[in-house]
Amino acid sequence: RRGSVAACAKYEADLNFSSSRTPGQYAWHPSVRNPGKPDVLYGTAYAQSVIWDHQHPADCTGKKYLVMYHWVSGIGSLLHFLGRALGLAMHLGRILVLANESHDPAWGTLGMPWYDGTLCPGKRSWECWFLPLSNCTPHGPNIKAIRMDHLGRFRKGNFTRHYVPEVFQELIRDCSRVKRDLGFHWWHAQAITYIMRFNSNTRQLLDDLRSQLFRVRHRGSRRLKVVAHGGGLPRGAVAMHVRHGDKYLEVPVLPFEQYLAVAKRLATGSKDIPVLSPMFADSDQRFLFHPQTFANRVLFVSTEDPQVILEAAQLTRLGAEPWEVYHTLENRTNVDVATMRKQRGNGRATLESFLNLELALSADAWVCNLSSNWCQLIDELRMTVGAKASAPYVHIVWEGYQPGENCKPFHR
Repeated sequence: RRGSVAACAKYEADLNFSSSRTPGQYAWHPSVRNPGKPDVLYGTAYAQSVIWDHQHPADCTGKKYLVMYHWVSGIGSLLHFLGRALGLAMHLGRILVLANESHDPAWGTLGMPWYDGTLCPGKRSWECWFLPLSNCTPHGPNIKAIRMDHLGRFRKGNFTRHYVPEVFQELIRDCSRVKRDLGFHWWHAQAITYIMRFNSNTRQLLDDLRSQLFRVRHRGSRRLKVVAHGGGLPRGAVAMHVRHGDKYLEVPVLPFEQYLAVAKRLATGSKDIPVLSPMFADSDQRFLFHPQTFANRVLFVSTEDPQVILEAAQLTRLGAEPWEVYHTLENRTNVDVATMRKQRGNGRATLESFLNLELALSADAWVCNLSSNWCQLIDELRMTVGAKASAPYVHIVWEGYQPGENCKPFHR
């Protein structure tokens, strides 16, 4: 790094992000946090403190506000745009707040569909599930509204260099080991970690849902069994989010066997799994882990495709090398996101998604396609609240696929 020890010292208080265990602040299930030696994305505790102070001034008098209006899309996509809006608010010296929007808008129109007021009376938008973004209520003339299309990914001159708020640019440039062109990824992790602070009501709803839906097929068994109340994944589990549904409209979707091939390499203790795929890497660095870490062959699968669950279930009855397979009970139909929301309802669809996210975070390795915003959420949160920043996270793509053909992973 370029910065001196003295210059970087202020960013290095609480490097293990122990403040994430503060009751009521980061209310993730205990199984999410690395039970061994914490390994946290550099500067996380500092960033969370700075964001909190920006959003929670001692006096709201005379403050300026940025009000975020959503465009109906998937959960991961909306959360990432909200993270970008938070960066813009800090750049502009404004406090980010949420608009009072329709909770059941038509697909492709303005509105925030991913909440259900019957589950959170008196709450709106993301504050149905998360702690408030700010202690201030917008008032007066100093209110600026912004929509998602104002935060377009590739619009020339549109909040590019300042995507990472100025207050963090020295941290990334001089003190962290974050690649210079991936500073936005560090910022996404910080913004999402701050935004996704479950409130006590959501915590209870997720705990109840875990007891209802979390299932396991043990090795050699055909039966699907309930996981013990409050239980998580065993150590050494590999999680994969197999995104199918309507994702084919953006990028080539991948078959389950391609995810499984990577999981098998992890289970055999392979020393030849690259940290980044060749299309992104500027080195040949490989993941380092003890060869027995994933030898028990434990798998957690999340997907909208029922066929993937059937394929995963067959792994428990393999002869010499069976797997133990975990997943949730859901009405999987492999339809587009808009149809899925109608089938399950806004609240149920959102809670089931959050439960799958939390279960994935309790794994110790991941196989995912980062073209999916959901895979990006897993990657970001496992490095902060999960304290598993150096654990194997394998990004897989269709062989021969070139970034830019449709949606670009990482390139925003």
